[in-house]
Amino acid sequence: MISQVVEERQSMGNEFYYQKTNYAANADAGGIVPTSIEKSYDGKPAFIETSFDKYDQYGNILQITGKDKIPVSYLWGYNGLYPVAQITGATYTQIPETYKNNSTINSPSSDDALRTTLNGLRTAMDNLGLMETETYTYKRLTGITSKTGASGSITYFDYDDYGRLVSIKDNNQKTIKKYEYRYTDPESYAFEAMRSNIPILFTESVVGTSPASYNKILQGGIVDSNSDPDVISQQLLNQGIYNYTLPGDNSSQRVKIILRGYYDTTETPLSSSKVEIELFKDDQVMYSKNVRFGAAQEANYSNDLPDNKEYLFVPPGEYTFSIKSYGGNQYKKKNALFSYLSVNKGVYSFFNNLSKLNLEAGKEYTLILIPPGSKFLIPDFPIF
Repeated sequence: MISQVVEERQSMGNEFYYQKTNYAANADAGGIVPTSIEKSYDGKPAFIETSFDKYDQYGNILQITGKDKIPVSYLWGYNGLYPVAQITGATYTQIPETYKNNSTINSPSSDDALRTTLNGLRTAMDNLGLMETETYTYKRLTGITSKTGASGSITYFDYDDYGRLVSIKDNNQKTIKKYEYRYTDPESYAFEAMRSNIPILFTESVVGTSPASYNKILQGGIVDSNSDPDVISQQLLNQGIYNYTLPGDNSSQRVKIILRGYYDTTETPLSSSKVEIELFKDDQVMYSKNVRFGAAQEANYSNDLPDNKEYLFVPPGEYTFSIKSYGGNQYKKKNALFSYLSVNKGVYSFFNNLSKLNLEAGKEYTLILIPPGSKFLIPDFPIF
């Protein structure tokens, strides 16, 4: 750890600046803490800029006094993590004891509950006269959520799920500042081909009078992320290296799933790109299918290229759908894939990745995948 600066001297010509932080052992804080900051300008005698008068057992400052000789006291909450009140013009001993070890202040159930308690403190300090009390609430490990000024007016602070400040609102909950976060990304994303020694599971579907989907496994090291397992398996089959026999269909009922990928022809062609869709059940991969993107005219969505349509025929039940980027994908824009679901050729709706879906016997499900940047979006997509 780099130590704090104790003494600083600066000079330029005839101007001179000096600052020193004094330290001493403090029984309340249980260690050595700053006691005062001295300053001097132009070689004049040093004066006390700030004195640190009182600490708690956590080393938090309870009272300071500035060069104007006006004390400023602090009340800490959230079990000593954050200052919840700053009282200008009062010593720490003037704060009523009922607020120094208060269960609501130490472990507030809500911002409103804490503000109510601190409003009582503000009233008590105002009754002593010539004191200004500011109070604060917090979201743990994120930041301040509200600040109540001496007049009682509240400023609110809102955060997103990543802990970033997104808005500041006034006493009437009217937004006075708004923050947006954008990242500069390259125009396209490219994923390098990767080869793994782990066996590859993929699903082959048979369309016919007894449609079904069967899993096949290729040994590790022969398929990279730019390869098509279906093509590789057929090549090995033709060479006599790899052989498989499709098992009989033991299920009397199968749910039909149609998987399709489209890109807008006004964008960079993505016909060679694809995504991998996995169906999980009880935390195990049950089926894995690669879906290619096919071109679709903005004015003619019914383009039915053979390489952008895949099928799965699976037993009924609840599955988790995982949609993953596949090696070699070239995404023109920076957002994630859009995915939409239709049941029994009904209206399409947004479908979130890793969603659970209860597949019912006798129903047909269509999942459409569209790269970002395409001109057309569901629900304008027609039914196929």
